[in-house]
Amino acid sequence: MTKSTAKEEPRFTKVQLLRGRGWSSREREQLAALLKDEESYTVQQAKRLTQTFTNRRVE
Repeated sequence: MTKSTAKEEPRFTKVQLLRGRGWSSREREQLAALLKDEESYTVQQAKRLTQTFTNRRVE
């Protein structure tokens, strides 16, 4: 039996992330549009989504 050395990050619903502190108003608006109601996300995943959205290339 092997032990997992990596600790699993806590996951949050869309509502929990939007209520959390540490997001700018712009990031909150982006998360409200990008996150799905029925899924859960880590804080890192949510940050990555906002960064990807901000850095996207518009054609």
